[in-house]
Amino acid sequence: MVKKLKAKSDPGKRVKKSLTTKERKGVKRRIQKKEKKLKGRKRKREDKRKKRFREKKIRPEKRRKKRLEEKKTLAEQARLEKVEEGKYVYGIIPSTGRERSFGSIGIENNRVYTINYKDIAAVVSDAPVKEYSVTEDYTRKHEKVARAVLKNHSVVPAAFGQVFKNQKILRVLMRKAYKTLKESMKLVDNKTELGVKAILSREIAESLDEKKKKQFEKKATEIFKKLNKNADESVKGRLFSKRLILNSSFLVDKRKIKGFSKEIETLSKKYRDMKISYSGPWPPYSFVYIKIGTKGIETGRKGVR
Repeated sequence: MVKKLKAKSDPGKRVKKSLTTKERKGVKRRIQKKEKKLKGRKRKREDKRKKRFREKKIRPEKRRKKRLEEKKTLAEQARLEKVEEGKYVYGIIPSTGRERSFGSIGIENNRVYTINYKDIAAVVSDAPVKEYSVTEDYTRKHEKVARAVLKNHSVVPAAFGQVFKNQKILRVLMRKAYKTLKESMKLVDNKTELGVKAILSREIAESLDEKKKKQFEKKATEIFKKLNKNADESVKGRLFSKRLILNSSFLVDKRKIKGFSKEIETLSKKYRDMKISYSGPWPPYSFVYIKIGTKGIETGRKGVR
């Protein structure tokens, strides 16, 4: 126990009992330890403050750099995707030397435009290079483009699903097949395809004997010959039903379509025991078409006069 003593020089001042050397060293160590601990806490607080200050200053720059990196990554992905896209071909038309656009009506709703080579042009849209399944959506899109182009141009139609890896390859193949494509263009110049069917009623078809069948076949031949006079070429299709006695396609000059329609009306009045109908105008698929073969672009012909 420390006794309270009054110094003679200062009666009001309290003094402690003298400590031993060992005790003084212990007190000193405790004080140093406490000071060290306080300094450590102070240093940590200072470090945290400096860190927050640095982050506050640097964070916006980091965010900006990160955004730039993300943009670069997205741009690179888009570039690679674009490179991987091929050119889906709908047909060949005469070229005016400039690119023409038909709107976003193509496969995958992509823009339809032309790729020119000399005086011919391929009607294309960007599309993935793959094998296209014959689905209703794809075939409808393909047909929609072909008919839209046909309104104002002569078309050598492409078979469904013809896609080239890129524009360069397409141009090379157009150059190699140029002569054949020009001949095909000449064949369909200002022409379109019209389809004609003659159909018997269900009652007549069910009661058809051999004699009546030959009579109707004769009538179908007469109809075909009459319509053939207004056509440049014609082809007979498969009769896939007992009621169907005529299934033909005609390559008709666009200026003769009205005359062809009038002939259909006349024949319908003459042959009232059957229904004669025609469809079109269509791209001339039954007479000439483009396909990709082992030798590149090839053209096929079906028309027989």
